[in-house]
Amino acid sequence: MAGVEKLTEYAHQGLPIIISGGTPFNLSGYNASGSAYVKEALAALTELENVHEVPAENLSASLTSLGLVPRTKVDADRIWYTYWREDEKAAKTYVFVYNDAWESELGLGSSNGSVTFETTGVPYFYDAWTGDIEAVREYQQTEKSTIIPLSLAGNQSTIIGFHHDEFAPKSEDADSPPDWHKSDSKFNIRQHPYHKTSTKTLPLTSWTLTIESWSAPENLTADQTLSSKSNSTYNLPSLQPWNAISDSLNNTSGRGFYNTTFTWPPADCDSRHAILDLGALSNTARAWVNDRQLPPLDPTHAIADISEHLQDGENEVRVVVATTLGNAVRPYWGELRSSGTLALGPLPLAQEYGLVGEVSVKYE
Repeated sequence: MAGVEKLTEYAHQGLPIIISGGTPFNLSGYNASGSAYVKEALAALTELENVHEVPAENLSASLTSLGLVPRTKVDADRIWYTYWREDEKAAKTYVFVYNDAWESELGLGSSNGSVTFETTGVPYFYDAWTGDIEAVREYQQTEKSTIIPLSLAGNQSTIIGFHHDEFAPKSEDADSPPDWHKSDSKFNIRQHPYHKTSTKTLPLTSWTLTIESWSAPENLTADQTLSSKSNSTYNLPSLQPWNAISDSLNNTSGRGFYNTTFTWPPADCDSRHAILDLGALSNTARAWVNDRQLPPLDPTHAIADISEHLQDGENEVRVVVATTLGNAVRPYWGELRSSGTLALGPLPLAQEYGLVGEVSVKYE
């Protein structure tokens, strides 16, 4: 009853109310007077001009026909989801954009598109992994909206913040950078030369891998919080999942310590700008170039600018990968207990741990 009373209050204040699939015809529990009140109140609401009954099917089309449009409009080759938050005190709007590739294999499901945001201000990318805030270098803007092109890896997300207390310079302003220009009377487009696409690739091969295996203790009852650890080392001409390296690694979890070297610069390198690309990660990783640790890596698209860390001649790359305990518990699944009961659910599927795709340095 309290919920219906609130709906009635909002409706009489003029808030648009959408009832999808019709008003309820059955109420849980038994309270004759309460049920009658709810049904009568909802029936009365449908008489108001700002209360609309629409079919349950194709709700988005019904909302559009009523003039209710979302604050974000996605135009992409896959399904993207957006989440909108505003901080009026800080004069900022934040929008979370996610590329849904849940059903795609690891490393697949990348998507290109654009999002139209029903807001203006100066847009910035917020990196949730590193904490960095970087100005969006390419966008179109009208008086009421902003269009930003995006390229997202499978299951990758990004956060875009709009700073409403800032104003972007226009091309005719004396202090504006030379990469600003107007495409027509409606749009200001900002582009930046630092964001050119790297077109050349140097694959990294000949890896040394040391696996620190974490397995169950000898006594599962007495040593529940301990693990048995052991190391094994492998020379890998190319990268592959742990369980493809050796049958002895089929049920191995833990940490993998990867090491390789490469020569810099390549003969066809035209700049000192380079990106380390680890591809998509099944879990998490940290990386170092010449003993300098790189920022935290987004597992869906693990890349980092390594330009400042490179030296002429031999360069070393180290990567530490951590896994879940999924593979390690497979041999003991029937013995595991949680809250005094045996583990619920089927035997976990074997996971492909480690660096599983091509790792490379990309440059121009």
